Amino acid sequence: MQLISFFEVFTSAEEAPARTLRVPQRIGNLPKGRYSFRQCFCVEKPGELDTAVIAVYTSKRQKPAALIRVRLTPAAPGPRCYPALEGLQAKYAPALLHLFSDMLARDTTYLAQLREYQARFQAQQTAQAAPPLR
Repeated sequence: MQLISFFEVFTSAEEAPARTLRVPQRIGNLPKGRYSFRQCFCVEKPGELDTAVIAVYTSKRQKPAALIRVRLTPAAPGPRCYPALEGLQAKYAPALLHLFSDMLARDTTYLAQLREYQARFQAQQTAQAAPPLR
């Protein structure tokens, strides 16, 4: 899956829809530490432009510990976007999915930001794919 980061698409955005959580102590198999949830866009599946991929990074890993796929269509009712894990991930990825799902349910501003940027990305990709006017 080819992903591009939020900042590759929106280089002038002042407030990226990202959240960082600090886990002060181990919870189940989730190690303590800081977890950064960053919005990415999938560019190889044009039919899924309403789907965001949230890459979850830790300070200890160069690659994401989890990739969470979430549909962000405006029609999706409230925070019920039904995020799911995407591909092979760290053994504690299910715990990160749970944290992210809880974050969406509690933080409607974050959900609105994710939807806004996903819609802008979708419009940008659609405009780039449109044939030029003659």
